[in-house]
Amino acid sequence: MSRPKGKPQGRRHVKPAGPKAFDVWAPAPPLPEAKPVQRIDDPVVVTALLRSLGDPPLSARGLPVEEYLCRAVESAARMAKGLALSAGLLVEPDDEQ
Repeated sequence: MSRPKGKPQGRRHVKPAGPKAFDVWAPAPPLPEAKPVQRIDDPVVVTALLRSLGDPPLSARGLPVEEYLCRAVESAARMAKGLALSAGLLVEPDDEQ
């Protein structure tokens, strides 16, 4: 006995919805006003968040992974300071603090 021809039996295949269309050439919204950036030179403060997460789970072959990550964070902080200086947004720390 064969199945009657017509609608296929079983589950229907539903195509997932694709991403919404986006106009690449649409004008961008205006940026918010830039805020001044305060310089922090203490490397302990710069890497405090990274160190608060504990030992990195990347310790392989005795490499100083934490030191490498801290150096990367310090380098990013130096670049951010340079960008803020070039934009005229760098503020010196207060002498009172």
